[in-house]
Amino acid sequence: MSRVFVIVRGVSGSGKSNLANVLSDYYNAEICSADDYFMVDGVYKFDFSKIGAAHQYCYDKAEQMIKDHQSVIIDNTNCTISEMKKYVQLAVAHDYIIMFRYPCWSEKLFVKGKWNTDFLIANQKNHDRVSCSKVVPDEAIIRQANKFYYQNNLSDAEFVKVILNT
Repeated sequence: MSRVFVIVRGVSGSGKSNLANVLSDYYNAEICSADDYFMVDGVYKFDFSKIGAAHQYCYDKAEQMIKDHQSVIIDNTNCTISEMKKYVQLAVAHDYIIMFRYPCWSEKLFVKGKWNTDFLIANQKNHDRVSCSKVVPDEAIIRQANKFYYQNNLSDAEFVKVILNT
């Protein structure tokens, strides 16, 4: 199988990590997630002041996976072109097949082609997110949804070109 570089995109609480796990099994790929930086003794301890270090940790891990010739899955929000660009550049430089994937476990995730923030905010209260301390503030979900750059009907290859030329 060819080496793939999958960028999972979505606002917090949309199901990115669940999708990343499924894709990891399918492609035999390593998952790189900024969330892993905040895991301390199996407990998620988010600290916004360390978000830059968390994203650098994720990028460094992806770079190492490429050096090891492994397929890679990026499991971050990837809302904006600037958030995705360095990953796309890395994958292109090493001739990886780049794919963008989105959670789609419920028809309620999107309304008129945009993230359904009301549904996502309500979903933050579900048992799985509360039990692992990954409840995200409502305003963060709204902020992510508002800045989300949509792929629309572009193919993955066309979207790569948009990202590289922006």
